[in-house]
Amino acid sequence: MSSIREKFGLGYLTENQEPTGQQLEGDPDSADAESLVNTAALAFGGQVLLALKSSKDKNQESLTLNELVDVMNIKRDTLGLIADRLEKLQLVGIEREKYGNHRIRLTEAGENFLKVSLG
Repeated sequence: MSSIREKFGLGYLTENQEPTGQQLEGDPDSADAESLVNTAALAFGGQVLLALKSSKDKNQESLTLNELVDVMNIKRDTLGLIADRLEKLQLVGIEREKYGNHRIRLTEAGENFLKVSLG
């Protein structure tokens, strides 16, 4: 009997690799963990950008990490890693806050990316 991760996981997003228990449990310092962050960014990054665009359309320039967690209904630490990855790609800007409730805004590059992606 296969596990839930095998049935409903994001393994299909990687390069035709079957996820293994070792990859899923990965050490945070390992290359496998980096691969998992890339997969999560690929799966949820577009949704983060769309949520930020939607807030901008409502005259709200940015959202806090906690507000995004409420909108997207995913774990806060996962969303933080995705936001960091999107920041490295210069698609979002992050104003760091002392207690971790960072303010995230869509950059011009992020808006252009959405225009191209959505047509």
